[in-house]
Amino acid sequence: MRNQCIQILSGFAFLLAVSSLSNAQDYLQDDAPPPGGWHFYKDPPKEPEKKEIKPTPPPSKQQVKSQDKPLSAKWVKEMLPEFLMSAIDEPTPENVKRYRYVQRLAMDMSSEFSKAYTKESLDDPFTSEKLARPTAQFAITEKAKLVNNAYSDQVSLLAKKFRIMFFYRSDCPFCKRQTPILERLDSNGFEVLAISLDGKPLPGLPFDGEFVIDYDLKASKRFQVLNVPAMFLISKDKQHILPMAQQLTSENKLMDIALFQAREIGYVGAADVNKFKNVSEIPSFSNGISDIDPERAENDPDYLIEILKNQFLSDPDNLELLGEFQ
Repeated sequence: MRNQCIQILSGFAFLLAVSSLSNAQDYLQDDAPPPGGWHFYKDPPKEPEKKEIKPTPPPSKQQVKSQDKPLSAKWVKEMLPEFLMSAIDEPTPENVKRYRYVQRLAMDMSSEFSKAYTKESLDDPFTSEKLARPTAQFAITEKAKLVNNAYSDQVSLLAKKFRIMFFYRSDCPFCKRQTPILERLDSNGFEVLAISLDGKPLPGLPFDGEFVIDYDLKASKRFQVLNVPAMFLISKDKQHILPMAQQLTSENKLMDIALFQAREIGYVGAADVNKFKNVSEIPSFSNGISDIDPERAENDPDYLIEILKNQFLSDPDNLELLGEFQ
């Protein structure tokens, strides 16, 4: 019995010894020095250096370069102001002289163009604006006399094709001022139809006392009469009703408007119109050109001239006007 107890105690003591040894080894492992020893110092990793990005300085005026051909009109237009600024900022003899020379070049180029333009205008009258109105003062005066003398012919020409509708109110002071003007036209053969908006005649019973009442304002609404006096042209063939004015208007202005409206609908020709205008209608280009080669138009001057001239001569109105000027 005693021997058995001794064996149990001996086994228990052995287990305690093994357990203590294991704990001692764990302790030694936890306190083991790091790689390199207890006093070894490791520097922290370095951050990558940031490269400083320097902003690109804007080009100076001296660095500005044109993409156009040197000494061409585009080049001169672009570079002349730059040369001027450079000469002002740095007024060295070289900068100032460069500006003066290029400026003289620009002036000479302009003079050469002016000479060529004048010669071409004399050689080819198709594009001349001088046909529209004389430039000499005595010629302008003579043209005005012709227009004034032809005024009665203008009234007669329009009176053959049109009547005038005259909308009024009996209490309208502007209508009273308009009445004598229309009476003169009426006495010269330009028939005037007076239309009353309030059902009453005008004072003095003009137009032989004849007038028409616009019942329920149907006519004035149809023609959008917003103000009186209001005048409209009616073609005698009853195909057109054309506005003239909705305010007090002079006789000459009314006839100019009537002539314009008649020309727009083709009731009078361009040659007839020019007899009554200080500034004549001249042959002109239209926008009716569609069949054209863009590349040739940009690079071949003769091609573009031929296209435009053929279109110019194919317009019946232009041919009529050319016949007048020849």
